[in-house]
Amino acid sequence: MLTRQTASHDLPACVTDYIRAVVKRMHYKPSVRAEVRQELLDHFSDTLADCPPQQRDQRATQLLADFGDPKLLGTLIRRAKKRARPLRRKVLIRVFQVFAGLFVLLSAYVLWIATGQPTFRIDYVAQLNRMNQASTDESLNAWPDYDQAIRAHRKSPVTVPRPTTPSDEDELNPPEPLSWQQVALLDRPLAAMQPFEQQAVRAYLDDNATAWDHYLAASRKPLCWVRYTLDPAYASVPAMYALRPPELGNFRELGRIGIWQSRFARQAGRLDEALDDCLTVARAGRHWQKPNDVLICQWVGLAISSLAHQEILNILAAEPLSLEQLNRTQEQLEALYPAGYPLISPTAEKLFFHDAMQWLFTEGGPGGGHPVPHNLQIALGAGICRWGENGPRLLDALFAAVQAGRTATLQQGDAMYDLVAEQLATSPYQRRNDTRNVDNMLMQLPRWRYVALYVMIPSFDRAGVTAFQGRALHQATLTVLALHRYKREKGVYPETLDNLVSAGYLKQVPEDPYTAGPLVYRVTGDAFTLYSVASNFADDSGTPIADDGWDPDPRGKAGGDHVFWPVQPYKAPKDE
Repeated sequence: MLTRQTASHDLPACVTDYIRAVVKRMHYKPSVRAEVRQELLDHFSDTLADCPPQQRDQRATQLLADFGDPKLLGTLIRRAKKRARPLRRKVLIRVFQVFAGLFVLLSAYVLWIATGQPTFRIDYVAQLNRMNQASTDESLNAWPDYDQAIRAHRKSPVTVPRPTTPSDEDELNPPEPLSWQQVALLDRPLAAMQPFEQQAVRAYLDDNATAWDHYLAASRKPLCWVRYTLDPAYASVPAMYALRPPELGNFRELGRIGIWQSRFARQAGRLDEALDDCLTVARAGRHWQKPNDVLICQWVGLAISSLAHQEILNILAAEPLSLEQLNRTQEQLEALYPAGYPLISPTAEKLFFHDAMQWLFTEGGPGGGHPVPHNLQIALGAGICRWGENGPRLLDALFAAVQAGRTATLQQGDAMYDLVAEQLATSPYQRRNDTRNVDNMLMQLPRWRYVALYVMIPSFDRAGVTAFQGRALHQATLTVLALHRYKREKGVYPETLDNLVSAGYLKQVPEDPYTAGPLVYRVTGDAFTLYSVASNFADDSGTPIADDGWDPDPRGKAGGDHVFWPVQPYKAPKDE
């Protein structure tokens, strides 16, 4: 007896062709197609088994007509097989299909992210240069002279005689020379210095006579601007990230040279020269306090300005100046800021942010543009995953895929800079109950969605407060000069600062950044006190803060005010 498989070979050709067409049309896995093929073969074999040979072809044709179109039958059989699957298998298949679809979509999205390129439409470096260039007349620009001063700054060690000790007497152990940093940072009055330290400072000043000449020439020019360029060392980063800032690393030390020269001139009785040196440093500070310049330049200018103003107060406290010296010094200080003492401005930093947006993101499309993975990982400081130096960065692309789009990032960043600009123009007293700040705004955003903002928005809080303190110091210095002039001409100090303004000795009453009113002024006998209530916002009757700063003990154990006058005597650090 023949098996079914063997008997199937006796089926008419039209039947086997029909079965082959049905199985092919199923588009299903091989095991199921083989099963259906065998079932159809068995069915036709059984049906045609008792049919006479001469009638098999006619009978087979009739059967095929009853079965209908093979393509339709294959489709119906496939659907039936799918419906007959066990429920668990159906669930597993659907889950697999969902994940496969998601994987395909994610792969396409990551590929789209990975192949994005930035578009640079605005040259923000040129825009920054246009904002800062105050004139087309280069002869008015102080920067070339400052640049020469920075390059001429000598940093040689200084060897001077020192007090002998048993070890010094040993010729094998001579005293080591003082480094230029040690000399430059000697921040003590001459009277509090040892003779060898004074000699070291004098040697340092002699070494830097050329640098000071350039510094002096620069301070006498009315304007100062730098033409910013991109650093060639970062040619692969065509954005303001590669901006080459002015070399201001030692610029404050050049200001200290002026302060030391002022102290030696005062020691020799040359008070006019001492005041002129301080005014030179003050003019240099004014040059860098431009609201449209980068933050580091504004910060350096503020520090140098404060250095000069404090030294003028030191001179007033130590030397009896003539009326003419008082007048001249006050006039020159007032002339520094005809539009008022400048506060810190985020204008240039906002340009950095907008430039970073066009470098970190593509332009257009969903979300206004998507992050460029390679540029984002450079901004973050390190790559997330690298396949070769120039190969694809899959995880970089995945990381960039979750970052918010360009439009949303710009909106959030602009809102933060608007808040920064508002608060930089607001005194610490006005902000004392304001809990809004950039850090809180960032904390409210999902870090994984706005990681670009976390690395691009700088902190301005301390800079803003320090600018208000610098303005208070400037106004206090003018007030002290005016009070001394008033006393010289009237014989007594005025009862109030308003009397000083009404008499024409001062243009405006000095503002206290830590109250809603002016600095506190009190006359006691033949002396006066001028102070700010400082950061605890409480009047402690002119009791100086222990470290002569602006912040009393934060634990509340000791209060204090920031006293401008009388100038507090020098206090040697505990380790001296």
